[in-house]
Amino acid sequence: MKSVRMSWVRWAAVLTASAFLMGSASQAWAEEWRDGWPVVTQMKPGESDAANFQVQIAQYLLRAHGFAVKVDPNFGVQSVAAVRRFQRSRGLKATGVLSAPTWRKLIVTVRQGSRGDAVRAVQLVLHDSPPPQGDSRLPVDGIFGVQTRRALEKWQRDVNLKPDGIVGPATWRKLLFNVAD
Repeated sequence: MKSVRMSWVRWAAVLTASAFLMGSASQAWAEEWRDGWPVVTQMKPGESDAANFQVQIAQYLLRAHGFAVKVDPNFGVQSVAAVRRFQRSRGLKATGVLSAPTWRKLIVTVRQGSRGDAVRAVQLVLHDSPPPQGDSRLPVDGIFGVQTRRALEKWQRDVNLKPDGIVGPATWRKLLFNVAD
């Protein structure tokens, strides 16, 4: 795992250096990526989204905050509008882009006993992750019970996090990238 971690650090350094040479917009993106949060922008018609689980997680989290949005793999006009409304409601610049400042305000800490769309977001990743981390038997029902806690603790161990059964900022970041360090 050390070589993977080293390549992450090198890659972040390359992105930061490239951003410095290419301008402030790229620099901001590189800093957010290095910070551990994905950057998701609106898709063009016909474009497929390789990070569709990130989009669905965001849609579930928007719903958890009371914003009506359809949960699907498409980060289109309706999702972007909901993100802008959320950003304005939290005092953020309304860009419609899911970046580090938006993710930090969007995430909700969930644990056993929690219910709702934020739990569905967690269950979606745990259900759809490939083995050995995933558990296709886990229902995506919005109820954080014993089965969800056990699946989460196993997933946390598999991705080198403390298996505490709580989805806080560190676990959300890993869920969004769904990769081990």
